[in-house]
Amino acid sequence: MQADPDDAIASPPPPRLALLHRWFIQYNPLYLVSAAVVLWGMITLQRSGLSQLGTHGQLAITAIAEAYAWALVAGVALLMQLRLRRPALMLALLTAAFQADLTLHTETAPHLGIAGAIASALWVGSAAAKLWLLVRALKLRVAASVIAVPVLGAGVLAALPWWLRGASSTAGSRGIAVVLFAVFAAALWTRREIASKVALDEWGQRVAARAQHAVWIGWGVMLLLHASFWVTHHPGFIDTSLAVPVAALLATRFLRRELGVWLAVAASLGLSAVMLPQWFGTVAALAAVTLALHALRRPTLLEAEPAASLARDPYRDEAAWPPEPPQWALLRASRPACVRLGTGVLACVYLACWSLDHSGAWWRHHTLWLDAALLVVTALASLRAGTKLPWLVPAASGAQLASAYVHRVLPQSHTGQALAWVGLGFALLFASLLASYRWRRSDPGG
Repeated sequence: MQADPDDAIASPPPPRLALLHRWFIQYNPLYLVSAAVVLWGMITLQRSGLSQLGTHGQLAITAIAEAYAWALVAGVALLMQLRLRRPALMLALLTAAFQADLTLHTETAPHLGIAGAIASALWVGSAAAKLWLLVRALKLRVAASVIAVPVLGAGVLAALPWWLRGASSTAGSRGIAVVLFAVFAAALWTRREIASKVALDEWGQRVAARAQHAVWIGWGVMLLLHASFWVTHHPGFIDTSLAVPVAALLATRFLRRELGVWLAVAASLGLSAVMLPQWFGTVAALAAVTLALHALRRPTLLEAEPAASLARDPYRDEAAWPPEPPQWALLRASRPACVRLGTGVLACVYLACWSLDHSGAWWRHHTLWLDAALLVVTALASLRAGTKLPWLVPAASGAQLASAYVHRVLPQSHTGQALAWVGLGFALLFASLLASYRWRRSDPGG
């Protein structure tokens, strides 16, 4: 396999220049210092009089950040042409950091009127263009999700502050939870595969994998920081308790067994039913999406190939490297698993529709059209799957309806309840005697 071009120099540098070449050509720290200085300068501008100039001052700070980000992209392209891949990767990581709106332009844009709306739209387009050019400059071959997921995140950063500005506290809480779930689920349940068009040695492959993980983790952390800004600066009260069931549902992506997924979903629904009844419908809808994702894109462990030995280098210790990480793929679940998960999806969708305006009263009335729709969908699903398992959903709904009816007709006084228990005991006794008489001849010991 072709070695990294950074290591393939025509002749080794003199010993006195070897260290200088390594730390100021291959691992140049001035790039990081440059980004830190520019970021500090923009923070200082925000605190100074420039931000007090209104629309023009805020847009000028955003323009400076975008100009520097585009300069980073141009630097990546230049360094790749010079066959300096390591410093190009460093600039690419800095570009990814500036993609996360470090100046919080998207949060201030709604206060700038039409100019802010235009600037937000241009910022999203610029983020998509920079990402596409960065992929081409680094000579990468990427899956569609590598572009789609960051663009989705950028769109959320740009659009959600505008929507939150006029949303109520309830709508804002639900909107933030749903949006965060959508972005993180899109990242977790997509392949996001990246491969270099130029052959890399084992060292280069490991560095590229670590850089990729760092970028995705960094973007996730920045999205949560933006979400914390939305929560703290919303004019009303944003309920952050939804974060617990949302995080539990997203964590199912890392569970290997289907039983763990079911337990996590049941725990999320139970938690919201007992402690967060006002959000039960939202959690049920997100649980339905989670089960559907596990049916269509189930994480599956693949057999790992034996790792090749690393090239010997005085700066690289082969024994210090950990073993090859396990390889995962997102595959469709088996047919029995799809039937089980599909039944769970049906149940969660029904609960979400039934409890959309849930306020904590479990003995609520059923809706005729919803129950009729459930029966039709259950019949179609049962015929398609060739099993009666989906009928558990309307059966559970019917049991709840019967219990609600019994709860309403039971006497409310202590004397009436005691007499009802006594009557139930007599009824059970007579039913047992009748069963014994009816099936007396089938008793093998009789």
